[in-house]
Amino acid sequence: MLALAVAVAACVAATTGLGGGVIYVPLMLALGRSYREAAQVSLFLALATGVSASAGFAREGQVDWKLVAVLAPLALGAALLSGALASGLPEMPLRLCLAAVVLGGAVAILRRRGGARCAGESAVRCGESPDSFLERLTWHHNVDGSRLRIVLPLVLPLMAGLGAISGALGIAGGSMNVTVLMACCQVPAQRAVATSAVMNLLACLGGFVGSRAAGAVPLQALLLPAAGALLGAQAGTRLALRLPRARLRALVAVALLLIGAWTAYSALTR
Repeated sequence: MLALAVAVAACVAATTGLGGGVIYVPLMLALGRSYREAAQVSLFLALATGVSASAGFAREGQVDWKLVAVLAPLALGAALLSGALASGLPEMPLRLCLAAVVLGGAVAILRRRGGARCAGESAVRCGESPDSFLERLTWHHNVDGSRLRIVLPLVLPLMAGLGAISGALGIAGGSMNVTVLMACCQVPAQRAVATSAVMNLLACLGGFVGSRAAGAVPLQALLLPAAGALLGAQAGTRLALRLPRARLRALVAVALLLIGAWTAYSALTR
């Protein structure tokens, strides 16, 4: 039964690019696990999901490897450190932080209207002088025919902070990665979901290794749910590549709203 529930959760996670953590942690909490145990189980399952989903997206040529190389390393290191330090934190604040992160991601996606605001535009039209300090540190990156403007001094610290949050909360950063890629970097929805899957995989690895350093859950108890996660992720990858962009964006936002609301309710009523 647990393997089936995990398979369904993994399908939703891979379809929306959420990485699984924001689904697996509430699932484990609903089954009566402590937050520390739920976070470690979640990271392991999200790691399995990330391997499967990343392979599927890579085969389809949807992963932006340049974005991964630039944005992922800081998040990986921060997730490793925070995963090791989070075991001593009280449980209720962790639940509320998880709810806030998930709901914030939903709001950020819903507030974005239209396409990439700066795609194909000059630096002056984006509000920056071509000779400004930030403009010299801005990466102009071409994605699917659009020229994206990514201000690295702003985005890189943001990714490091999100990595630290994801490692501590056991959510792998999928929802936050999708939010940053879509709402801050203006990456198209399908490309953002595929690239987020690879970034999730790296964040999971860092968070899982760090969390096990603070106390390990037996690996043999994770193998059957992991098999369900692998199967569900493959189904979700195929579904994500076939959904229209507008529908995929709406699905991500609705999933985040529902999960965030339940997590906040469970934290306040337990």
